[in-house]
Amino acid sequence: MKNFFFKVVFLLVVLATAFSSCKTDEPNQPNNTEVHTSIFDKGDGTQLNPFIITTPEQLDSVRNNLSAYYKLGNNIDLTSYLTSGGAGYNNGAGWDPLGFQINPLRGSFDGAGYKITGLWINRSSEDAVGLFSFMANGSVQNLAVEIANNNGGVKGHDQVGGLVGAMAQSNVTNCCIIGMGTINGNDNVGGMVGNAGWGGNTIANCYSTIVVNGSEYVGSLSGVLNGDGNIIANCYTSGTVNGNKDVGGIVGRVNISTITNCYATGSVNGADIYVGGVAGGVSTGGKVFTCYSIGKVNGNNYVGGVAGVIFDNSYTTNCVALNPNVTGNNNYVGRVVGYVQNSSLGNNWARNDMTITANGSSKTLSTGNDMVDGVDCAAIPAASWWTSVSPNGPGWSSSVWYFANEQLPIFQ
Repeated sequence: MKNFFFKVVFLLVVLATAFSSCKTDEPNQPNNTEVHTSIFDKGDGTQLNPFIITTPEQLDSVRNNLSAYYKLGNNIDLTSYLTSGGAGYNNGAGWDPLGFQINPLRGSFDGAGYKITGLWINRSSEDAVGLFSFMANGSVQNLAVEIANNNGGVKGHDQVGGLVGAMAQSNVTNCCIIGMGTINGNDNVGGMVGNAGWGGNTIANCYSTIVVNGSEYVGSLSGVLNGDGNIIANCYTSGTVNGNKDVGGIVGRVNISTITNCYATGSVNGADIYVGGVAGGVSTGGKVFTCYSIGKVNGNNYVGGVAGVIFDNSYTTNCVALNPNVTGNNNYVGRVVGYVQNSSLGNNWARNDMTITANGSSKTLSTGNDMVDGVDCAAIPAASWWTSVSPNGPGWSSSVWYFANEQLPIFQ
């Protein structure tokens, strides 16, 4: 019911934004309030002349005009700002996320290659928690965020991410989430984005190294990728992911959406069902292709090196499971995918020495190009193998990936 409410609110916000953009009798400029003209040293909030942020106080004031254009002018250290006695301590709750349900970020935030450090949030009873709370028709780019270990890092209830809690029709590009702290929540929990839903979202050229803990829909990059036109591309993760249901090394659940050209190196642990090295569950036309994972995957039921389960006209193709082991407590465990229903597998591969355990015993493999255990490959395949097409390899593009012998692929 709570997620349904969020969807309704976000739909109203998106429609309102679309309506306002159709007006022709007003200039397309942000509403620059008095606080903005006084607190920012440079810029007027327009696309060609964004507000320049150089202090924690200026970063905090973004909440006063979420339709403007912003750009960092240097690194921002929030340590003192969020310390007891600091302006952002908020009685131990830490950073107050920018934006909220009916007033999300609609503008643009450009990190300009700089880093925000010292971020921590302690709001376990609140939804939509992150540096930004909500984002609709907005964008964040070229930004690094370092999560501090104060009070455990970032804590929220549902829709929790290091960068943004929930986003709709928005873009996150060239961003990273790093640090010693962890991301902690209940449902829809991700290292970078809690819930990338409602369609039209892009997360590209990003990475997360943070540990993520949640219950349902938990991913190292995003908890959920849900909605027509959503895509995650050219991203990687290295943090451990822990959850119960729909737990993935990139995304917990992929629904009507696409993951392509991604890889995950951290371990994935799910106490219940739908646990995968890249995605926990892939459903309703979801697509996962040209991805690989190398971390250990442990779950209860529907467990796979790439995806735990794919169903309802989804597909997983040209993927490579290089996990040392995949373990489940029931029979639906696969080197590539744990279980397939009304969906397609094609040209998927798995390391030939993978230890795969189902219900306490070594599993009898079902290998093949279109089978749940894929086709055998080496633990570290030769560089030439990656660009070879079926039936000799996954056929990946050298314009996207860099290949070298005795090394795993990385992005160009």
